[in-house]
Parts: sequence; structure tokens; C-alpha cells
Amino acid sequence: MPPDSVDDAMIRFWMLEEVRSICEGAPEYSKPDYIDTPESFYLFADYSLWAHAYVIRLGNMPSTSNEVAIIGHQSPVIVANSFSEFIDIYLSDKNRLF
Repeated sequence: MPPDSVDDAMIRFWMLEEVRSICEGAPEYSKPDYIDTPESFYLFADYSLWAHAYVIRLGNMPSTSNEVAIIGHQSPVIVANSFSEFIDIYLSDKNRLF
């Protein structure tokens, strides 16, 4: 999505060139006491002009889970166990992603 646009639920999926590791894009949330293995989480979307952001765990091992979490709260909130599940929720019930 272009930088200044959001969908009807105020979610903005970032353009590929905007995707950043949590360490680079939101260092205040990359502390190990906030999120485990912060170097494996990548920002890819935000809600309501960065009220919170969505991160996905990416790894180079096939067994790595690819859960999607919200950051910006007291602690991360897992909203989906995979990107596919996140998209299914997004398409069927966006309110579960806030």
C-alpha cells in the first residue's frame, strides 16, 4: 500500500522495500525481555498510523514457526500462527487483529 493509505480497518500493509527487522525498524521493541529472538522478527504492517505494528517471525529452518504478533503493547500479542492464518483472519474478521 502507498505510504499514506490504509484499508477500511486502518491497517496498512507495507511495501516490500519498507519491511525491516524489528531491530532496525523498532529498536525499542527489540529487547530480549520484550520479545524472544528479536533478530528473527520483521515488521510488515501497522495499525492506525503506528498505534501498533505487526511482525512476523522468519527463520532459515523449515521447522521455524512463522507466527505473527502485534508489538506496541506492554508485551507482544500473537494473533496468528502463520502468515497464511493472519491473512485468513484479515479477510474474515479484521477486528481480531487489533
